[in-house]
Parts: sequence; structure tokens; C-alpha cells
Amino acid sequence: MEIMSQNPYFSVVKKQLNSYDGSSNQYYIVEFPRPAVAVLVTRGTDVLLIRQYRPIVDEYVWAIPSGGVSLERHRRKQQRENWRKKPASGRRPWFPG
Repeated sequence: MEIMSQNPYFSVVKKQLNSYDGSSNQYYIVEFPRPAVAVLVTRGTDVLLIRQYRPIVDEYVWAIPSGGVSLERHRRKQQRENWRKKPASGRRPWFPG
């Protein structure tokens, strides 16, 4: 396994995979540092999909809505919620970022 490119959001890894027939191929895989989340929204037998352009394949594709939240954004939101729950006496609002 060889890391080809890396940033805070994902890494591109090159792996050599050997098949049962003895052949060998290189594969490039996108790995994420934390789990991603996808939500399958249904109504009866209907499924919600989004159509979006994917530059890697140079075409529009149908996909399940997915995404993530930055850890820093989550921390700031939690700080605001905790501040609102505390007693009002002597507190001053301060929200980083």
C-alpha cells in the first residue's frame, strides 16, 4: 500500500491486488479518516436520490444523499448548546470562530 496523496479530508492509496487466477492489478482507493454518513430516505417504495456531476468520471450520476460535519463545527455547536443550558447568572456569551 502506498499513499499517493493526502489531505485533512481523505487519502488516495495505491494497492496491488492479486487475483485468484494469479493476475495482479493496481487499484487506487479513496480512504477517509473518519466514517462518512449516508441516509436512505424512502416513502413507500420510492427512494430519494440526487443527481450530481462527478468530475472523476466526467458525467452526472445518481447517488444517495450523504455528507459530513467538520469536527470543529460540531464542537462550536456543542459549546453554544452547553452555554444556553447553564444558569444565566454571571455568564458572558463567547463563541469561537
